[in-house]
Amino acid sequence: MGRRQTTVAINRLWSSQFLHQIKELVHLSGESERKRNRETERMVSQVIDSMREKAEIYVGETECQKRAIRLLEEFSIPRGLLPLDNIVEIGLVPSEGFIWLRQKKKKDHYFEQIGRSVSFAAEVTAFIEPRRMKKVTGVKAKELLLWIGVSEMLVDDSNSGNIQFRTHTGISRSFPVSAFKMVSQVMDSMREKAEIYVGETECQKRAIQLLDEFNIPRGLLPLDNIVEIGLVPSEGFIWLRQKKKKDHYFEQIGRSVSFAAEVTAFIEPHRMRKVTGVKAKEMLLWIGVSEMLVDNSNSGNIQFKTHTGISRSFPVSAFRADIYVGEIECQKKANQLLDEFGIPRGLLPLDNIVEIGVVRSEGFIWLRQKKKKDHYFEQISRSVSFAAEITAFIEPQRMKKVTGVKAKELLLWIGVSEMLVDNSISGNVQFKTHTGISRSFPVSAFKMVSQMIDSIREKAEIYVEETECEKRAILLLDEFNIPRGLLPLENIVVEIGLVRSEGFIWRRQKKKKDHYFEQIGRSVSFAAEITAYIEPRRMKKVNWCEGQGAPSLDWGLRYVGGAVKFREHPV
Repeated sequence: MGRRQTTVAINRLWSSQFLHQIKELVHLSGESERKRNRETERMVSQVIDSMREKAEIYVGETECQKRAIRLLEEFSIPRGLLPLDNIVEIGLVPSEGFIWLRQKKKKDHYFEQIGRSVSFAAEVTAFIEPRRMKKVTGVKAKELLLWIGVSEMLVDDSNSGNIQFRTHTGISRSFPVSAFKMVSQVMDSMREKAEIYVGETECQKRAIQLLDEFNIPRGLLPLDNIVEIGLVPSEGFIWLRQKKKKDHYFEQIGRSVSFAAEVTAFIEPHRMRKVTGVKAKEMLLWIGVSEMLVDNSNSGNIQFKTHTGISRSFPVSAFRADIYVGEIECQKKANQLLDEFGIPRGLLPLDNIVEIGVVRSEGFIWLRQKKKKDHYFEQISRSVSFAAEITAFIEPQRMKKVTGVKAKELLLWIGVSEMLVDNSISGNVQFKTHTGISRSFPVSAFKMVSQMIDSIREKAEIYVEETECEKRAILLLDEFNIPRGLLPLENIVVEIGLVRSEGFIWRRQKKKKDHYFEQIGRSVSFAAEITAYIEPRRMKKVNWCEGQGAPSLDWGLRYVGGAVKFREHPV
């Protein structure tokens, strides 16, 4: 073997021996650390047990959480410094200032605003005094890749408003006290100077106004679950309280975002900063979002910044509402939306809308009308009032959390909260109100005439052109023993359809026609589209014939004993 080969072989042997030694050291170090941890845990348990006789002891999660908050407030220590949602026992020895906390299990917590992880053992002990916790056990902070035991936490009483962490190794770090305040503490401290809005409907409106005012896309925040909004105009501070935490998936950017039950931020034009309560999922990790910045340049992006320094940009359009204006454009869009989600077109007023907004990421829609509109649904004999502004969350065959819609029940107007289209054989639309009242009616009662005609065209006999339609109308009326003069036939009919298997007919005119029957002294208005079910001597479920002075706009006709009887459509 040559000299060079020998050197290489020795080096390899040395390297393998060296690596083996390193592995042995790491293994021994790990074993040593685990042994040390077990010994520490045993000693902590012994200390707690020795203190039990002279301690005030509290057990149970709810009771412990209350007591922990009172203790921290009593000693001027931020509530957010310790985990409060997992404690099952607290002990306090007032004569010595000694406290312990027992959790169900060890807990690792990430403090978003300082970008640090802190580990709390199943048993934590400390000596507590005003603005200070010393001789702490069971708490470790992550510094680079190492977990280092925290020995002391000291709240600075000066203007700096910092809290200092000291470790057993001599390392010390300072962070703002505000980073450890619980969101509820921050909100409570701001209440006196805040404008506060409560209730889902009021909060939804105010949230939309705020986002519009500061040029922030409406789709950026959840709007369907808010029960309280607070705004401190002098500081630009806002908070949102939801019924519960909400995880939302933004389809257009393929990202999940989690909104806590309490969200706070400082808001300014095109920007929300110092955000709390919002996390975005990056790969498999939930990372706290600290800022959302809407780019005002041509790029049209919105930038999310996190406490860890990660930043992501997405098109503003992914969070923005599609807005349509003008009566014709709005009517088209409303029809498309209702069709897309399997909701009858006739369920909403479509002839008075001047603006429609759709936030697809949230399924949130709004409709603006020229003015409030009261509408009478003939086939169900119910009046419904539509406010100038209507909002809802739309999903297949359902509109929920509706605002601006009221139905008349006896003499009272009751707010409608949900409209649900039954997909079963019954084919009903269910209306739910805020008071818990629920009513179901046939889907057909809300279909527009044009929808009914289009849905049945394939199995119909259809006749077009005025002359052909006039002939066919006469033949039909004669066939079913109905007087020819009952319907106007002169020069206006452009289409007649008949589905014999169902006895369903329709008739399309060039335009609406008002006709005065002289011998009975009555005016009847015939819409451009009329439908009915025809049978010998009878036309039932007639749409749309409007009779002057009639209690209902929908009529049933029956030719009996040489007389024509008109009656209301049965409910």
